[in-house]
Amino acid sequence: MESNLYTIYRISLTHGLIHFIGSRKTVTLLDCIENISKTAKKGDNVEHPGPRLRDLARFAQDLGLLRFSGQNLSLTELGKKYYAAFGPVKWTITSEQSTLLRDHLYRFASSNGTLNAIATLAQTIAKHKDGISLKALSEEFAPLIGKASDWGEVTRTNKTKFAINYLTEMGVVEKDGDLYKLSLVGLTLFQTRKATTWIFQGNPKYFNIDDYLEDRKTIVWSIRQSHFIDEIQIGDEVFVWRADGYEKGSGGIVARAIVIERPGYIDDWENEYWESDPPKADEVQGAKLLVKEVRLLHGMIRRTDLEKDEHLKGLRILKMRNETNYRLNDTEAMLLKQLWEIEATPEEEDEEEKTFPEGKVYYRLHKKRERSRTLVNQKKEQVKREGEKLICQVCTFDFEKTYGVIGKDFIEVHHTKPISEMKENDETSLDDLAVVCSNCHRMLHRRRPWLTTEQLTSLLP
Repeated sequence: MESNLYTIYRISLTHGLIHFIGSRKTVTLLDCIENISKTAKKGDNVEHPGPRLRDLARFAQDLGLLRFSGQNLSLTELGKKYYAAFGPVKWTITSEQSTLLRDHLYRFASSNGTLNAIATLAQTIAKHKDGISLKALSEEFAPLIGKASDWGEVTRTNKTKFAINYLTEMGVVEKDGDLYKLSLVGLTLFQTRKATTWIFQGNPKYFNIDDYLEDRKTIVWSIRQSHFIDEIQIGDEVFVWRADGYEKGSGGIVARAIVIERPGYIDDWENEYWESDPPKADEVQGAKLLVKEVRLLHGMIRRTDLEKDEHLKGLRILKMRNETNYRLNDTEAMLLKQLWEIEATPEEEDEEEKTFPEGKVYYRLHKKRERSRTLVNQKKEQVKREGEKLICQVCTFDFEKTYGVIGKDFIEVHHTKPISEMKENDETSLDDLAVVCSNCHRMLHRRRPWLTTEQLTSLLP
């Protein structure tokens, strides 16, 4: 999405248009131009009234207040509430209007480039708890919305100032000397929070989930567990789970998505995809998601694999199958994200995978780490720098000595710390790695807990 900010100093400059349209239901842009004394704050002194009013109308449309179709202008439902909240001074935003704008920004920040830019600025200010200057903020803000090369210094400063004004009018930002910071209200909405990862389930018996995911880039998912409604936030990650439905063994994670609108009541539940009666508009809330990737067959994460896994067999969806929305803990989220990446490049199951005590998920994660070319090369270089030969640390097998040139610099790398003992942000140290031959590598994995290289050496005759 391309972020956008108009050359409009304050939201309140749209009030003339909104007030004029609200008192007449539907008007044309020409009507607004002919009544410039009512629709523009400067009245008849406005230069180029046509382009100016057109920009004001587009800005108000992006804010969710107007519909601008062809030359026709009308108020949205939000616009009607906003119009009803006008105070005695038309060009001043009332507290009720401020609340309406703020709530709309929070819920629909990803719906267009203007709201996205304004919300991005709020999130940028949120990172600076002690406040941030206009100059520093403009330098940080422009690259975040893709305008680093498009805006010169003056434009960058002005556009940032405009967005600050919008947030100030909404009650989100306040000024403390020369610094800008979030207000108490702004902190409740935009302070940095860790994204939550969810599983949202659908059953093919009642909903054509496959076609829905293939046909739509943005989708809506019902939030049946109502206690999660206030917890689901923009930016949260969602794994879409297809239940077995009519085909046993077909269930599991088939898509990955991102929340782009917080839960709310949905007018259109896409009736054509429902095999049963869809929810009523005022019955169930739904969250809008942006679909990032779909794997209806190859690369999906199957229920049957998760049920066999030592650390993921406790997923709530495997125990309580009839719910729709499941929140994952940090470990579950980390493992499913990594497994999703691994399943993108499927490989044949080997014998060790079948007997790996913690299940296929951990086995593939572990194997992927040990095959990391970067780690292997770094460990080899460390051994060479220390003046050692690339021989097995357990049995001293030397590939080059045995096989000649073809064996030069060949060695396997064993990760001595099981992935199940690692936390989400743990990084691998070269000291956690051992260089070993293929046979000893298999023997190190043979028993749980794993043998150390020293213990395996002691078993040699």
